[in-house]
Amino acid sequence: LSWAAGGTQRVYIDGVEIGSTAAASNNLALGGTITLGNQVQSLKNSQFIFGGQLYKLNLYSEELSSSEIREMANAGMCSTVEEKYETRQLKWEQLLTEQRYGNVTEFIPTECKMYDINYVKARLNETETELNKTGQKLLNTETKLNNTEHELQGVSTTLNVTLSELTETRTQRNETQTVLTERETRLKETETKLNGTELELQEVSTTLNQTRSLLEEARRLETVSRWDVFVHPSLSEQALHHKTLRSAHQQLENDGEVYRGERYCGTGGALQRSPRGKRNM
Repeated sequence: LSWAAGGTQRVYIDGVEIGSTAAASNNLALGGTITLGNQVQSLKNSQFIFGGQLYKLNLYSEELSSSEIREMANAGMCSTVEEKYETRQLKWEQLLTEQRYGNVTEFIPTECKMYDINYVKARLNETETELNKTGQKLLNTETKLNNTEHELQGVSTTLNVTLSELTETRTQRNETQTVLTERETRLKETETKLNGTELELQEVSTTLNQTRSLLEEARRLETVSRWDVFVHPSLSEQALHHKTLRSAHQQLENDGEVYRGERYCGTGGALQRSPRGKRNM
Protein backbone atom coordinates (compact mmCIF):
# COMPACT_ATOMS: atom_id res chain seq x y z
CA LEU A 1 0.00 0.00 0.00
CA SER A 2 1.34 3.44 -0.94
CA TRP A 3 -0.16 6.88 -0.95
CA ALA A 4 0.61 10.59 -0.97
CA ALA A 5 -1.58 13.13 0.81
CA GLY A 6 -3.84 14.75 -1.78
CA GLY A 7 -2.52 12.36 -4.44
CA THR A 8 -3.17 8.72 -5.30
CA GLN A 9 -3.51 5.66 -3.08
CA ARG A 10 -2.23 2.42 -4.66
CA VAL A 11 -2.47 -1.24 -3.67
CA TYR A 12 0.22 -3.79 -4.68
CA ILE A 13 0.36 -7.60 -4.50
CA ASP A 14 3.74 -9.22 -5.10
CA GLY A 15 5.02 -5.91 -6.51
CA VAL A 16 2.17 -5.50 -9.02
CA GLU A 17 -0.32 -2.64 -8.70
CA ILE A 18 -3.87 -4.04 -8.56
CA GLY A 19 -5.82 -0.85 -7.91
CA SER A 20 -5.70 2.86 -7.08
CA THR A 21 -7.92 5.63 -5.78
CA ALA A 22 -7.72 9.25 -4.69
CA ALA A 23 -5.92 9.71 -1.36
CA ALA A 24 -7.08 12.03 1.41
CA SER A 25 -5.28 15.34 1.69
CA ASN A 26 -4.59 14.91 5.40
CA ASN A 27 -1.14 13.91 6.62
CA LEU A 28 -0.70 11.43 9.42
CA ALA A 29 -0.90 13.16 12.81
CA LEU A 30 2.19 13.11 14.97
CA GLY A 31 2.21 11.99 18.58
CA GLY A 32 -0.65 9.49 18.23
CA THR A 33 -0.87 5.73 18.78
CA ILE A 34 -0.63 3.07 16.10
CA THR A 35 -2.39 -0.22 16.79
CA LEU A 36 -1.72 -3.29 14.67
CA GLY A 37 -4.20 -6.22 14.56
CA ASN A 38 -7.11 -4.30 16.15
CA GLN A 39 -8.85 -0.90 16.36
CA VAL A 40 -7.95 1.67 18.94
CA GLN A 41 -11.59 2.72 19.38
CA SER A 42 -12.68 -0.92 19.98
CA LEU A 43 -10.79 -1.14 23.29
CA LYS A 44 -9.34 -4.45 22.16
CA ASN A 45 -12.73 -5.80 21.06
CA SER A 46 -12.45 -9.42 19.92
CA GLN A 47 -14.60 -8.63 16.91
CA PHE A 48 -11.76 -6.59 15.36
CA ILE A 49 -8.86 -8.92 16.10
CA PHE A 50 -6.52 -9.58 13.18
CA GLY A 51 -6.09 -13.33 12.87
CA GLY A 52 -3.41 -13.48 10.16
CA GLN A 53 0.39 -13.10 10.03
CA LEU A 54 2.51 -9.95 9.82
CA TYR A 55 6.12 -10.02 8.73
CA LYS A 56 8.45 -7.10 8.01
CA LEU A 57 5.88 -4.37 8.25
CA ASN A 58 7.61 -1.00 7.58
CA LEU A 59 6.29 2.55 7.26
CA TYR A 60 8.06 5.13 5.08
CA SER A 61 7.86 8.94 5.30
CA GLU A 62 7.48 9.38 1.54
CA GLU A 63 5.71 7.45 -1.21
CA LEU A 64 7.84 4.72 -2.77
CA SER A 65 7.86 4.34 -6.53
CA SER A 66 6.40 1.29 -8.27
CA SER A 67 9.94 0.16 -9.22
CA GLU A 68 11.10 0.32 -5.60
CA ILE A 69 8.07 -1.71 -4.46
CA ARG A 70 8.67 -4.23 -7.24
CA GLU A 71 12.32 -4.53 -6.17
CA MET A 72 11.31 -5.42 -2.59
CA ALA A 73 8.77 -7.99 -3.84
CA ASN A 74 11.22 -9.62 -6.22
CA ALA A 75 13.92 -9.81 -3.51
CA GLY A 76 11.64 -12.00 -1.44
CA MET A 77 10.31 -11.93 2.06
CA CYS A 78 13.64 -12.93 3.55
CA SER A 79 15.69 -10.11 1.98
CA THR A 80 16.80 -6.89 3.66
CA VAL A 81 16.36 -4.62 0.68
CA GLU A 82 13.89 -2.46 2.62
CA GLU A 83 16.68 -1.31 4.95
CA LYS A 84 18.49 0.65 2.26
CA TYR A 85 15.78 3.34 2.08
CA GLU A 86 16.55 6.14 4.53
CA THR A 87 12.90 7.24 4.62
CA ARG A 88 11.93 4.13 6.62
CA GLN A 89 10.49 5.62 9.84
CA LEU A 90 8.49 2.79 11.47
CA LYS A 91 10.76 -0.28 11.42
CA TRP A 92 9.76 -3.93 11.83
CA GLU A 93 12.57 -4.62 14.30
CA GLN A 94 11.23 -1.79 16.45
CA LEU A 95 7.66 -3.16 16.36
CA LEU A 96 8.88 -6.46 17.80
CA THR A 97 9.99 -4.64 20.94
CA GLU A 98 6.66 -2.93 21.64
CA GLN A 99 4.02 -4.10 24.15
CA ARG A 100 1.66 -6.85 23.00
CA TYR A 101 -1.90 -7.87 23.95
CA GLY A 102 -3.67 -11.18 23.52
CA ASN A 103 -2.27 -14.34 22.05
CA VAL A 104 0.63 -13.14 19.92
CA THR A 105 3.13 -15.71 18.70
CA GLU A 106 6.45 -14.66 17.27
CA PHE A 107 7.76 -16.78 14.43
CA ILE A 108 10.28 -16.83 11.60
CA PRO A 109 9.15 -18.21 8.24
CA THR A 110 10.76 -21.57 7.49
CA GLU A 111 12.27 -20.37 4.24
CA CYS A 112 13.85 -17.43 6.05
CA LYS A 113 15.52 -19.35 8.85
CA MET A 114 18.61 -20.30 6.85
CA TYR A 115 18.55 -16.92 5.20
CA ASP A 116 18.47 -15.28 8.59
CA ILE A 117 21.38 -17.39 9.78
CA ASN A 118 23.41 -16.45 6.72
CA TYR A 119 22.28 -12.87 7.08
CA VAL A 120 23.38 -12.78 10.69
CA LYS A 121 26.72 -14.34 9.74
CA ALA A 122 27.18 -11.81 6.98
CA ARG A 123 26.33 -9.00 9.36
CA LEU A 124 28.73 -10.41 11.91
CA ASN A 125 31.46 -10.58 9.28
CA GLU A 126 30.73 -7.01 8.25
CA THR A 127 30.80 -5.95 11.88
CA GLU A 128 34.07 -7.79 12.41
CA THR A 129 35.54 -6.11 9.35
CA GLU A 130 34.39 -2.71 10.62
CA LEU A 131 35.86 -3.51 14.03
CA ASN A 132 39.18 -4.46 12.45
CA LYS A 133 39.18 -1.23 10.45
CA THR A 134 38.31 0.69 13.58
CA GLY A 135 41.06 -1.13 15.51
CA GLN A 136 43.59 -0.26 12.79
CA LYS A 137 42.45 3.36 12.87
CA LEU A 138 42.88 3.36 16.64
CA LEU A 139 46.41 1.96 16.27
CA ASN A 140 47.24 4.61 13.68
CA THR A 141 45.78 7.26 15.92
CA GLU A 142 47.79 5.94 18.88
CA THR A 143 50.98 6.02 16.79
CA LYS A 144 50.25 9.59 15.74
CA LEU A 145 49.56 10.54 19.35
CA ASN A 146 52.87 9.02 20.45
CA ASN A 147 54.72 10.86 17.67
CA THR A 148 52.95 14.05 18.62
CA GLU A 149 53.88 13.50 22.27
CA HIS A 150 57.56 13.12 21.32
CA GLU A 151 57.37 16.24 19.17
CA LEU A 152 55.75 18.14 22.01
CA GLN A 153 58.51 17.01 24.35
CA GLY A 154 61.08 18.28 21.87
CA VAL A 155 59.24 21.57 21.54
CA SER A 156 58.99 21.82 25.33
CA THR A 157 62.74 21.27 25.66
CA THR A 158 63.44 23.89 23.00
CA LEU A 159 61.12 26.34 24.73
CA ASN A 160 62.86 25.78 28.07
CA VAL A 161 66.26 26.38 26.48
CA THR A 162 64.95 29.51 24.76
CA LEU A 163 63.47 30.71 28.06
CA SER A 164 66.82 30.22 29.80
CA GLU A 165 68.58 32.13 27.01
CA LEU A 166 66.05 34.93 27.26
CA THR A 167 66.52 35.12 31.03
CA GLU A 168 70.30 35.27 30.59
CA THR A 169 69.93 37.91 27.89
CA ARG A 170 67.73 40.02 30.19
CA THR A 171 70.32 39.73 32.95
CA GLN A 172 73.12 40.77 30.59
CA ARG A 173 71.00 43.64 29.28
CA ASN A 174 70.35 44.88 32.82
CA GLU A 175 74.06 44.65 33.65
CA THR A 176 74.94 46.50 30.45
CA GLN A 177 72.34 49.14 31.24
CA THR A 178 73.87 49.61 34.69
CA VAL A 179 77.37 49.95 33.20
CA LEU A 180 76.11 52.43 30.60
CA THR A 181 74.39 54.48 33.31
CA GLU A 182 77.58 54.60 35.37
CA ARG A 183 79.62 55.62 32.32
CA GLU A 184 77.10 58.28 31.42
CA THR A 185 77.36 59.68 34.95
CA ARG A 186 81.16 59.72 34.70
CA LEU A 187 81.00 61.40 31.31
CA LYS A 188 78.76 64.12 32.72
CA GLU A 189 81.15 64.64 35.63
CA THR A 190 84.12 64.75 33.24
CA GLU A 191 82.24 67.22 31.02
CA THR A 192 81.58 69.44 34.03
CA LYS A 193 85.27 69.31 35.01
CA LEU A 194 86.31 70.12 31.42
CA ASN A 195 83.98 73.10 31.35
CA GLY A 196 85.50 74.35 34.63
CA THR A 197 89.03 73.81 33.33
CA GLU A 198 88.16 75.62 30.11
CA LEU A 199 86.98 78.63 32.10
CA GLU A 200 90.19 78.62 34.15
CA LEU A 201 92.26 78.38 30.96
CA GLN A 202 90.38 81.32 29.50
CA GLU A 203 91.12 83.35 32.64
CA VAL A 204 94.82 82.38 32.56
CA SER A 205 94.97 83.18 28.83
CA THR A 206 93.46 86.61 29.46
CA THR A 207 95.93 87.28 32.28
CA LEU A 208 98.90 86.14 30.15
CA ASN A 209 97.80 88.37 27.29
CA GLN A 210 97.61 91.35 29.64
CA THR A 211 101.03 90.51 31.14
CA ARG A 212 102.55 90.12 27.67
CA SER A 213 101.25 93.56 26.72
CA LEU A 214 102.77 95.07 29.86
CA LEU A 215 106.12 93.39 29.24
CA GLU A 216 106.23 94.67 25.68
CA GLU A 217 105.50 98.17 26.92
CA ALA A 218 108.21 97.84 29.57
CA ARG A 219 110.80 96.86 27.00
CA ARG A 220 110.14 100.06 25.13
CA LEU A 221 110.98 102.06 28.23
CA GLU A 222 114.62 102.00 29.29
CA THR A 223 114.10 103.23 32.85
CA VAL A 224 111.30 100.90 33.82
CA SER A 225 111.84 98.38 36.61
CA ARG A 226 110.17 95.09 37.23
CA TRP A 227 108.44 96.68 40.14
CA ASP A 228 106.75 99.13 37.76
CA VAL A 229 105.52 96.18 35.72
CA PHE A 230 103.73 94.70 38.67
CA VAL A 231 102.30 97.93 40.09
CA HIS A 232 101.86 99.96 36.94
CA PRO A 233 98.57 101.89 37.08
CA SER A 234 97.50 100.38 33.74
CA LEU A 235 97.54 96.84 35.29
CA SER A 236 93.99 96.07 36.28
CA GLU A 237 93.12 95.23 39.87
CA GLN A 238 91.68 91.93 38.69
CA ALA A 239 95.13 90.88 37.38
CA LEU A 240 96.67 91.52 40.81
CA HIS A 241 94.34 88.94 42.27
CA HIS A 242 95.91 86.21 40.20
CA LYS A 243 97.97 83.92 42.45
CA THR A 244 101.30 84.43 40.64
CA LEU A 245 101.06 88.23 40.48
CA ARG A 246 99.97 88.51 44.09
CA SER A 247 102.95 86.40 45.20
CA ALA A 248 105.47 88.46 43.20
CA HIS A 249 103.93 91.70 44.38
CA GLN A 250 104.17 90.63 48.02
CA GLN A 251 107.80 89.56 47.63
CA LEU A 252 108.88 92.89 46.06
CA GLU A 253 106.96 94.84 48.65
CA ASN A 254 108.71 93.01 51.47
CA ASP A 255 112.36 93.21 50.35
CA GLY A 256 112.35 96.27 48.01
CA GLU A 257 114.44 94.65 45.30
CA VAL A 258 116.19 97.05 42.86
CA TYR A 259 116.43 96.63 39.10
CA ARG A 260 119.47 98.22 37.30
CA GLY A 261 120.74 99.86 40.46
CA GLU A 262 117.58 101.92 41.12
CA ARG A 263 115.28 101.57 44.11
CA TYR A 264 111.56 102.19 44.12
CA CYS A 265 108.97 102.50 46.80
CA GLY A 266 105.22 102.57 46.59
CA THR A 267 103.22 105.76 47.23
CA GLY A 268 99.51 105.98 46.72
CA GLY A 269 99.15 102.78 44.70
CA ALA A 270 102.13 103.59 42.38
CA LEU A 271 105.93 103.55 42.64
CA GLN A 272 108.11 106.65 42.68
CA ARG A 273 111.84 106.65 41.81
CA SER A 274 114.06 107.69 44.72
CA PRO A 275 117.77 108.77 44.61
CA ARG A 276 120.41 106.09 44.98
CA GLY A 277 121.08 105.20 48.58
CA LYS A 278 117.79 106.70 49.88
CA ARG A 279 114.57 104.94 50.79
CA ASN A 280 111.29 106.67 51.35
CA MET A 281 109.62 105.19 54.42
